[in-house]
Amino acid sequence: MFPVIFLPFLLLLQLLLPLPASVLSLIKLGLVESDPLLVELCLRALTDARALGKCTTDEIQLVNVSSGCGTLPEAFVVSLNQNQSASLGTVHVGELYFHQKVQAFVGSRCAEEARELGRLAYFWRVPVINRVGTSVGLLRRELFTTVVHVTDTNVYGMAQAAAQFIRSMNQTEILLVGPSQIDIEKPPLWKSLQQIFAEGFNGTQLAGLNVTGVAVVDQNSVDSLTNARLRLRSATKMVLIDGTFVRLGSMLNSLQIGNLGSQSYMVLLLCSVQLEACINGTDSQQSSLLRAQIAAGSVVVLSPFNFEWEQQQQKLASDYGSQGFVSRHFLQALSTYNGCFAFCLASSLSPATSWTSDPSQPPFSANMRGQSFNGSFGQVQLDATPVSMPQFAFHLLSSPSGAFSLAYLASSVPSDSSSCAALGCFLIRLASNASAGLVWANQRDHGISECSYTDECAGTTAPYVAAAVAVTLLVLSAGICYGVQRKKRLDVYRMHWRIARNQLKVIENKQSKGKATGLGQEGAWSKRRQLQAYALIGTNKAEFIALRQIKSISWEKTDLRFIFELKRLNHDNLTTFMGISYNEGDRFYMCHSLVERGTLEDYINDFDFQLDNTFRSAFLRDILKKKAMFLVSSGFSLVHSPERD
Repeated sequence: MFPVIFLPFLLLLQLLLPLPASVLSLIKLGLVESDPLLVELCLRALTDARALGKCTTDEIQLVNVSSGCGTLPEAFVVSLNQNQSASLGTVHVGELYFHQKVQAFVGSRCAEEARELGRLAYFWRVPVINRVGTSVGLLRRELFTTVVHVTDTNVYGMAQAAAQFIRSMNQTEILLVGPSQIDIEKPPLWKSLQQIFAEGFNGTQLAGLNVTGVAVVDQNSVDSLTNARLRLRSATKMVLIDGTFVRLGSMLNSLQIGNLGSQSYMVLLLCSVQLEACINGTDSQQSSLLRAQIAAGSVVVLSPFNFEWEQQQQKLASDYGSQGFVSRHFLQALSTYNGCFAFCLASSLSPATSWTSDPSQPPFSANMRGQSFNGSFGQVQLDATPVSMPQFAFHLLSSPSGAFSLAYLASSVPSDSSSCAALGCFLIRLASNASAGLVWANQRDHGISECSYTDECAGTTAPYVAAAVAVTLLVLSAGICYGVQRKKRLDVYRMHWRIARNQLKVIENKQSKGKATGLGQEGAWSKRRQLQAYALIGTNKAEFIALRQIKSISWEKTDLRFIFELKRLNHDNLTTFMGISYNEGDRFYMCHSLVERGTLEDYINDFDFQLDNTFRSAFLRDILKKKAMFLVSSGFSLVHSPERD
C-alpha cells in the first residue's frame, strides 16, 4: 500500500508535468480546399495565432477535402464549366461531419458550396468560417447565424461604394451588364448588385438608385453580343459592367466600350479581385485589349484595395511560389490565412463544448462580433455581423501603356448595432484623391444625345448595317459547328426526364405491407417484394415517392444540371432514375426503377435469410467478374502462359 502522506506530492507533480497528447482535448477543423498552397497557409495561420496567444489551448487537427471548383482552360470554361459540381464539396463536407466528427469548418472558395455548407451548418450547429464575399445570399445573417465571414472582398460593400460614387456624379439611374454563364467558383456580381440596389441600404442616403435594365450577355452567342451592344446605347448614362466575364478584354472589345466615352456615357467596371489580377489575368492579349478599351472609353475600375497588399504579395511570392500565381490567387490566399487565424481566435473566446448550443444565438459567431486581429498579412477588423470590413478603390487609366492612378478610396467604418443592415454592420466612406478631378471630366456636363440610341441621326445606321453583314457571314461560316455545340450545351435543359401525368399510372396493392417475401429457407431466387403501390410508365414498373404539390415549380439552372446528371447515371448495382412528374395536378412524383427481387437493405435486415448454393455461385461470379475487369483495365493479362509456371 502506497503511503497516504505522499498523495499531495503526487497530485502536485501531476499538475506540473505536461499532459500527454492523448489527454488533451482535440478539435477537428475541416477545410474544404485541395490546393496545397492554401492548405499550407491555413496551417501557418493556426501556428501564428497560437504563437501570439490568440488560439485555444486545445489541439487543432486540420482535415482538408477537395471541392467541386473546376479548373478547365478558359476556352472550355466559357461554355458551361461542366467539370464543376457543387455537390462534390457538399458530399465531402457531409463525410467529414458524420464519419470524422469534424466540429468546425473553413468553407469552400466556391460560392455554391459555401452556401450549401452554411445551410447545413445551421442544422448541424457547427461554426463555419466563410471565405466567399461575392454572393449576397451568403451574407444574410438571419439565414447563416453560425457563419463568420472573413473575406477580402464583399459585394455589399462594393454596392455601397459604387452607389456613393454614382451619386457623387449626380446620377440615379444604372444599366447593369453581366455574363449569363454559370461558374460556381466566381458567381456573377450583377445579380447580387441588382438585388442590393432594389432593397436599398437600410434607409440611408444612398437609397433611391434605379436599375433601368440588365443586359445579360452570352459570350457564345453572336446574337446576344449584338443585342447587348445595342442595349448599351440607351438614355441611361451610367453603365456598370460586371468584371466576372471570361475573356474580359474580348468582351469589352465586342461591346465597343471604347466608343461609349465619346458619347458621354459613364462606364464603371466592377472587379471582384484586386486591380492587378483583374486587368492582367493570365493572358497578355486579353490584358492589352482590356487596357485599350478602358483608356479609350474613360472607364473607371472599382476593385478591392489595400495599401499593404503589394508588400504582402511579395512576401507570399517569396515564401510559396511564383509571383504570377500569387498575383492571380492573392485574395484566395489572404482569405484562407485570415479565415484560419479567425477560427483560432474564435476558439479561444468560446469553448468547443458551447458550439452546439442554440443556432439562433451561437457563441462562436457572437463572440467574434467587433473583433480584430493582426496576422502575418496585416490587420483584419470584423463588424457586428460578424463580417470583415472591406476597402475599395476607384482607378483611372489615361493611356493603354500607362499606369493606373488612384482617384477615390472607399473605406468601411463600423455602424452601431441599431442601424445594422441585413447584409452588414458597416458603412462606406468615400474619399477623393489627387486624380479625382480627371474622372469623366468631359462626360459630367454633357447629356446623352438622342441619336446615340436611336436611328434619327445621319450616318448612325451605317456601322450597324456593316456589322450586321459581317455577323451574318460569320454565322453562316460557323453555323454547323455552333449548332452542334449549342445542342450539347442545351441538352441539359431539355428535361428529357419529365414524365407526363397521363403516362404514369399508379397501381395500389391494399393487401401489401411493403415487405419482401421469399427469403429465409427458400433462398434469394424466390424473393419478391410486396409493395403497397407502384407505378406503370408505359410498360415499365417503377417505385415512386409522392408528395403533395402546393404551388407550381420552376427549376433553376443548377437544379436542371443536377437532375440531368442523375438521369445519366447508369450502374448495375443502382436503381435507375426514371424521371419526375410535376405541375400537373396536386401530386409530385419522383420515380425510379422497381427492384422486384429485393434490395440490399432487404437482405441485410432479414435475419432468416441463408446463403444457398445458387446465391453463393451468383455472388462469387459477380466478384470474379468485377475483379477481372479491374485487372484488365490495369494492364494485366489473364491468358495462361507456360513461362509463368
